[in-house]
Amino acid sequence: MGRANAPVAHLSFEGLTISHNEWEPPAGFASSLQAAIDAPGAVLFEYARNCSFRRCAVERVGSYGIDVALGCSDIEIARSSFRDLGAGGVKIGHFYDVEAGERGQRRKAALPRGPHSRRITVADNEITDGGRIYPGSVGVFVGENPDNKVVHNHIHHLPWMGISVGSLHTFEPDQARNNAVEWNHVHHIGQGVLSDIGGIYTSSIQPGTRIRYNTVHDIRHRDYGGWGIYTDQGTADVVVESNLVYRCTSGPLFVSFCGNVTVQNNILAFGDEYQIFRALRMDRPQYAFRRNIVYYTRGRVVGYWDPDSRQVAFDHNLYWNAGGGPLDFGGKSLEEWRAAGHDSNSLVLDPRFIGPHSGDFRLQPGSPALRIGFRPWDYSQAGPRTGGLVSLATRRRHPPR
Repeated sequence: MGRANAPVAHLSFEGLTISHNEWEPPAGFASSLQAAIDAPGAVLFEYARNCSFRRCAVERVGSYGIDVALGCSDIEIARSSFRDLGAGGVKIGHFYDVEAGERGQRRKAALPRGPHSRRITVADNEITDGGRIYPGSVGVFVGENPDNKVVHNHIHHLPWMGISVGSLHTFEPDQARNNAVEWNHVHHIGQGVLSDIGGIYTSSIQPGTRIRYNTVHDIRHRDYGGWGIYTDQGTADVVVESNLVYRCTSGPLFVSFCGNVTVQNNILAFGDEYQIFRALRMDRPQYAFRRNIVYYTRGRVVGYWDPDSRQVAFDHNLYWNAGGGPLDFGGKSLEEWRAAGHDSNSLVLDPRFIGPHSGDFRLQPGSPALRIGFRPWDYSQAGPRTGGLVSLATRRRHPPR
């Protein structure tokens, strides 16, 4: 840990196993604001630059694995294993919340204000079996921090969120921008323990942030809200593109009170209740939904929508109810949905996946998905790349349920 005027630099950790720490919460502690943000890390980076943590193992700890706090830049956390964790795997930066006061809303911080850490790379790691003490924690948490990369990780068997980026739930500009969440394999999140959960979660205005090429599946809530990709209130200027999301108890996609979110070229499948939720009225453009494949056997296509809202745009999509029966858009028919200005150029046809019920969403030759401009990608590349983790011998690959 360095200081603002004397940062630590060019320090590398490699081939270490870190285990058996414990964090004692302060007296009167009940819970954190969100993401178990108060819990520290077994490893702390603060005022550190050009440092790395590679091919290490963090296991059997009572906190987060790694905490990247104030004033850090160009930190790499790669090819490591995080398991049996009191909280989550990697925590980067601040969580901010907003509270009401006599003079309106004001921002409060869960951590001291200071230089925002940036350019942190979390790549090719396995993070599993977390939240053992603080279940409301996250596999990888990024707060109000810019220019970070969360790529090619295998994140699974956690009770709340797999990946979370941003922390403001108001449309108030801050620093969570230009973050890349790409090529991650996120699955078995929630496990029926908590509600209001997601595989990948966002909030905050985030110009330049992109969520692409991730595979997210088997998200199971306790009472409500089990979502694959969850863009929560305050999310804006985010691109959600070319993700495979399936088997979620609420649905593959939840777009809350957001602004200018682009959802395109995704495969969304097998939501129990809905496939997309929701389309409420706002005074700003909310999201565009285009060139996506929606494939399901039960529930609704869209969970709820306000027929008078013109702030969402659906078109050039491919829908198929493999369970039979008509499409249901918030209790309305496809004809009523189109009369409100949506999906006039979309198709209702079988996309001809090779084996969707066994997790094989490759397209057969001649698939009508190509007619809507859908561009296939190799989703098998999600997860850690060859070159591997310190604990490759103990990595778990879970077959489709």
